Amino acid sequence: MSRSNDIAESAEHSAGGERGGKGSHTAGWRKGVRIFVLFAAVASLIGIAVILFLMLTRPTPEGVLNMALNAHSAMNAMHMKAQVSVEPLIKVPIEITADLERPNKLRGTIAIKGISAPSMLVVSDGKRMWTFVEQWKQCQVEPAPKDMAATWGAFKPVGAKGDHRENMAAALFCGFEPKGTIRETGLLKTENIGPHKCHVLRIVYTDGLEQLMHVGVRDGFVWQTSVKRRLPMPSPLPPIEITITSKCVSIVPNPKFGEGEFTFTPPKGTKMVESLTPPEQD
Repeated sequence: MSRSNDIAESAEHSAGGERGGKGSHTAGWRKGVRIFVLFAAVASLIGIAVILFLMLTRPTPEGVLNMALNAHSAMNAMHMKAQVSVEPLIKVPIEITADLERPNKLRGTIAIKGISAPSMLVVSDGKRMWTFVEQWKQCQVEPAPKDMAATWGAFKPVGAKGDHRENMAAALFCGFEPKGTIRETGLLKTENIGPHKCHVLRIVYTDGLEQLMHVGVRDGFVWQTSVKRRLPMPSPLPPIEITITSKCVSIVPNPKFGEGEFTFTPPKGTKMVESLTPPEQD
């Protein structure tokens, strides 16, 4: 009888141990499932947050345009060096260097290297504007334009005097507000202009002008502008489509100019003229 009891107790103990082992295994499995589910939920939340962040920070045409507008309109002065090409009419780039200060001061040079074209120096002190051609030994003096846009228009080598969209770095600095004149915008793949990674913004204006702006990803400066224009020709010739590209080599915001930056004294022997003409036409 005693032995039978011992056997029964041993069997009951063994069964209890098995039940305890199964219970412990089940509890551990459930804990692992809970941890996995929690981890998956956290990972999903992180993924959603990343997607939302990318969507919110992804550049848009409006955002890129605002970045360029803010970067240039915030300047009180600007130094700019650029190369301007007019294809297919002018194969050699026109090199310009300009120091600009609001409201209407400018010192700029225009030169075409590689051909026998005269270089030009234009200086505005805010009251008078000098245009000096060293090779011709001629200088013209006129009243300075009243604002920055008109000052730039009197200096720039190509484009309409009142339309500066072929160089948006200068246009935005001069106060051009493009938003009310745009019909269509889009962003193309980013490109590099020199060392500057740029957003490429395509704009079609309400007057039909097509423009590409290369806006620096980091600084918001317009490092290159390209526009297509149609030049009317004498009848019966069809209009010629040209592409004007202004590529900025350097842009310096708010430089400190010296006292004589916006003054000019014609060199000895310079002829003061009402209009500049090549010597052979005098």
